[in-house]
Amino acid sequence: MKTLVLAYGAANAASTTYRYRALQNLWAAQGHELEIAPVNHASPDFWQQLGSYDAIINQKALLSGRLGRRVFVPGRPVFFDFDDAIWTRPRRPYSWWTQWRVNRRIRYWLSRVRCIFVANEYLATFAQRFNPRVAVVPMALDLEIWKPRNERPKAVVRIGWAGAPGNLWHLEKLGVALKRMLELCPAIQFSVFCSRRPNLDIPFEHVPFTPEKGVEFVSSLDIGLLPLQDDPYTLGKSPIKVLQYMSCAVAVVGNARGAAADILNPENSIAVSSDEEWVNALQRLVKNPSEYRAFGRAGRRFVERHHNLRDISKRLLDHLLAER
Repeated sequence: MKTLVLAYGAANAASTTYRYRALQNLWAAQGHELEIAPVNHASPDFWQQLGSYDAIINQKALLSGRLGRRVFVPGRPVFFDFDDAIWTRPRRPYSWWTQWRVNRRIRYWLSRVRCIFVANEYLATFAQRFNPRVAVVPMALDLEIWKPRNERPKAVVRIGWAGAPGNLWHLEKLGVALKRMLELCPAIQFSVFCSRRPNLDIPFEHVPFTPEKGVEFVSSLDIGLLPLQDDPYTLGKSPIKVLQYMSCAVAVVGNARGAAADILNPENSIAVSSDEEWVNALQRLVKNPSEYRAFGRAGRRFVERHHNLRDISKRLLDHLLAER
């Protein structure tokens, strides 16, 4: 089977990489071809070749109806995949006109495709308003790459956050709690892995983002932070960073809101909802290394059961083959 994944713009680059690029070798080993194409730079020849694919997956590209009509090639099943709350955006609502256009394009795509793939139940509930054929295909990681480091004795507890610049505001809102935490437990190293340095009034290590350093950074942590805000966009996210923490057996402290609550549970993390709870949870773990190690091991087991790339790859491929 030959499948094409359509992505649009730089904003989708990271999620497309996690969602599909890692599948290419796995599918190729089974005789299936998977291609990823940025439709915003597509040439006229690109559109003429759509008929050569057995299936087309639109990865949350809310293309206009004019472009949409070129995607719906007769006889080729088209799917729509999204792993964010595509009907809104973080921090600042759309203007009424933009929101109307977004809603119109969502209705156009979700009502016409053969099946909708979503990353979590929160998004599935939304998608089912437009189409009864919805399949939950969770975010997944290659656990041969994302894995725990060999444990070694050390003098300090390493606490950190990893994420994109657009999500730094979540961490920066945690500044007061982190400052209090460092006053109470000075034997902590706090580190941030991001392409932009956060605005925090505390001592911390900033590790500039490079793709090859991701596993090394996350696996060096003892405790990973997941600060999330209570807004519609955040509620729809299945945070890939929390899966990275857990796959590397890093204990998680964070806000278990929306789709994140499908991943976090009392066995693999501590859920918090106020600055005081953040400070108490971090203090508790820093003083009890055996506890944060136990959370880390439970997190790794959870990812192995529910977010293993090899298992999710097979699930997605089965959905596509069933529609041929």
